[in-house]
Amino acid sequence: MFIIVTSSFLFASDYCAFLYEIKKMPFKEFIEGDKAYRSLIRAEEQAIPCLIDKIVDTKQADIISQSPGDHNLKIGDIAFYVLLDITGLDFDYLFPDDVKLGYREKNGIFSYLEFINKQGNRELFQNSWGKWYDNNKKYFKNNHLFMKADLPAKETILKDISEKSVKEEIERLYSIDQDERLDAAYKLRVKKKQATPAVPFLIVLLKDEDVLVRNEAVKALNWIGDARSVEPLIETLKDHSWMVRESAVYALGKIGNNNAIAPLENLLGKELEHWRVKKAAEEAIRKIAGRSD
Repeated sequence: MFIIVTSSFLFASDYCAFLYEIKKMPFKEFIEGDKAYRSLIRAEEQAIPCLIDKIVDTKQADIISQSPGDHNLKIGDIAFYVLLDITGLDFDYLFPDDVKLGYREKNGIFSYLEFINKQGNRELFQNSWGKWYDNNKKYFKNNHLFMKADLPAKETILKDISEKSVKEEIERLYSIDQDERLDAAYKLRVKKKQATPAVPFLIVLLKDEDVLVRNEAVKALNWIGDARSVEPLIETLKDHSWMVRESAVYALGKIGNNNAIAPLENLLGKELEHWRVKKAAEEAIRKIAGRSD
């Protein structure tokens, strides 16, 4: 059975209200951020315009410190960080050349903080982001409708799985709470080969309505490395989210099946494909071809 679901009923301008609720930003993984942060990531390109508007907001952010400089971040800085996660741009991509040099060779994030806190620079930075988005919005697809497939009947399948911890996480994949499904997929990912019985369930999650759940399901299939996931991952190269497509490309490159080469080459020929997806596809093709030699 398939049903149409929508990822959100918020107006685009409403998403940035979550900026004022964020207490914890992720250090590496999306799952490390709090619910308010993940709500913005789930909004994807719908949140970009209001995040650009918020770059000039100098209200102090109430963030739990995870790295140097976190204790003095403004709401505008949090908006910038979320923009990076949504768009996939490098941290220093839109910096002026002198700030970029300082970031790369001297002071890291402190070069950004010194720049952004000088009078007038937030407006300049906001203008740079606005121009960039005007020139690149064609790369972001406004499609928030998904076909959600039902998971297999767990009563008939779970009885054949002996590993208790794997079975518990698979059961959590059935939760109506998207964060619980996300966490369960992550826990299965870190089990690697031990989570092989979860492969059929993770494959179904590639059609989940939530972008973070889909992305985590792809990563889990990557770490498990089961050949059954190759064709579903190839199909996932059509996902509307560049993040999910990039993760699928990495997974196909790691699994190394020759059937993935042609679909990966097709990505390289798409004019509007995200640059990070194309870069990952080139690397994946080299990996797969190298195993075939």
